[in-house]
Amino acid sequence: MGELTKTRVRQIAEERGFQKAAHKRDSLGVCFCPMDYRTFLRREVPEGNIQPGKFFDEMGDFIARNEGYPFYTIGQRRGLGIDLNRAVFVKEIIPEENKVILSDLKALEKTEMRLKEWNITNLTCCWAGRT
Repeated sequence: MGELTKTRVRQIAEERGFQKAAHKRDSLGVCFCPMDYRTFLRREVPEGNIQPGKFFDEMGDFIARNEGYPFYTIGQRRGLGIDLNRAVFVKEIIPEENKVILSDLKALEKTEMRLKEWNITNLTCCWAGRT
């Protein structure tokens, strides 16, 4: 969305008659899970299959123990179970090491992204694993 803030996007939606989108509550969970995903994991994954892990900062310094990497999502701020007297977010998850890397919000910003199996619409070029 470029330089647009969430507030501005909601304002534009309202101006264009998209009332439902303009006044929709922010999502705090995983959209495909009908309940809190942590509850889902605790219920569906056999006990002992998710091992406790560790939180680290971007410099690799240990911060605290965590419940195991599957309980966290990139960008997550709430529900980390730690208090550092500052806002921290999940920046990276390293499943092989059961590590969760935390950072400030600014460190989550990206200037590039990698796409896989993408489609360009309204143009003559499309890619979906075909040449």
